Amino acid sequence: MASGIASISVILGIDNIAGIQMGVHLGPSYSIAGWKSVPILLIVAIILGGISKFFWSLLRKYFASISSQYRRLVPKSNIHI
Repeated sequence: MASGIASISVILGIDNIAGIQMGVHLGPSYSIAGWKSVPILLIVAIILGGISKFFWSLLRKYFASISSQYRRLVPKSNIHI
């Protein structure tokens, strides 16, 4: 999320927000700022989005599994809707 916001802000020309330099910082002595950082930030945003989507699907499968197990454990006469 922050990577995507940083990419958009650099595209709009905002290189600095509240004293924080936007860009890619690869250690204490090397950083890429400005337009050169946009491709790197977009790639990182896409990768993080894919990871998030993968874990969201796993979480949904886990909750579905727990729900089906719960339905098998509790008799239907005890379930009040």
